[in-house]
Amino acid sequence: MPSPYPDEVIGSVILRSCRHSGISYKRQIEGLRGPKKTYCSFLLPNNLIVIAKVINTPPEHLLWKHTMFPYIVSYMNWAQILHFQNKVLYSDGNRECLSPLSKSVTHGTPFRRYCSSCVKEDIDRYGETYWRRTHLLPGSHICLKHNTLLMDTPIRLRGQSASNAAMPGDLVGSDYRTSISMGVLTTIAHLNQTAQNFHCAEPYEFRFEALRAGYRRADGNVAGRQVAFDLYTTYTEDFLAETGCRFTLNQRDPWPALLARNCQKGTLSPAKHILLAAFLNTQNIVKNGTIYNKKGKRIHDYLRDDLTLLNMLKNQVRRRSESGYRITVMELIKETGYWSQFRHNRKAYPKTCEFISVFRHSNLSERQIGRRPYWRVRLGLDKR
Repeated sequence: MPSPYPDEVIGSVILRSCRHSGISYKRQIEGLRGPKKTYCSFLLPNNLIVIAKVINTPPEHLLWKHTMFPYIVSYMNWAQILHFQNKVLYSDGNRECLSPLSKSVTHGTPFRRYCSSCVKEDIDRYGETYWRRTHLLPGSHICLKHNTLLMDTPIRLRGQSASNAAMPGDLVGSDYRTSISMGVLTTIAHLNQTAQNFHCAEPYEFRFEALRAGYRRADGNVAGRQVAFDLYTTYTEDFLAETGCRFTLNQRDPWPALLARNCQKGTLSPAKHILLAAFLNTQNIVKNGTIYNKKGKRIHDYLRDDLTLLNMLKNQVRRRSESGYRITVMELIKETGYWSQFRHNRKAYPKTCEFISVFRHSNLSERQIGRRPYWRVRLGLDKR
């Protein structure tokens, strides 16, 4: 097998060996792992000792310089790091599965990426191209060496796509399109590179940084919900889903709020640490917990609930009008989850009550009142 290039991921080394020797990927993996398993992780294989012997390289060097292991353990303590290092290097390759370790990377990078400027330099210097580790990290869309956007490819980073022997010089990638600013993407790329080089020995104090950025509640604690809300609007839902860091604002404790309070720091993926660190580093506007209500008696927003319940009832009636199945008013409202609030505060839902009075005259009502031929028009289900 050929010697690895600088920052080359181990899967790229195996693919280059197949291209040099003319041996298929399946036969190459059989020679490294045996005929029982013909799959090898592109980012973190569990037979590094065998590969290291073939390359004539120390397995520790291969683990820290040519796999995603440093990034995966960048926010763990030393006891966890040593445990996982022994698991990767000295485990039984036919039994141990390391996919839970590499999951934080493979679920955060849907496709392989490359830099077009790096491709030109590699061809001039080496006569061939290869896949770099720093280009395959979650959220990395900037080549820090050339300060350009990375190109996306159709090759997935998970599953059997590891056997795809295409190299960056063989592909014509597509431009990455996003509404996130270049400054935020550059900060994420820098933090990813720092984690990949394992310069995160000391834990990042998210609580201190959140308070410094102004995310402070009236009682002095961190405004975790405000952090989660602003981070969600900064990164957009598509970017959070792409990096494997998706959450919803109606969660009780979303992961940005947990990290901002320094909770569960060792159990969350490195991508979540890096996205929150990049977000706090780029915050120039001081926040004062604007998402929180003032102290005192809470005033329920019945006007909003009335409109929400009205729209939900209209959608339910529209769906049921196709099947013709009859239902009572109580069952209809119970399906929306608003029955307890509605039955005790009917006067606070005037628009909903007006809709229900019309619904009770329709053919979909179990307890129908009178006959009205134009009930669909009055319910807003027909444009006539």
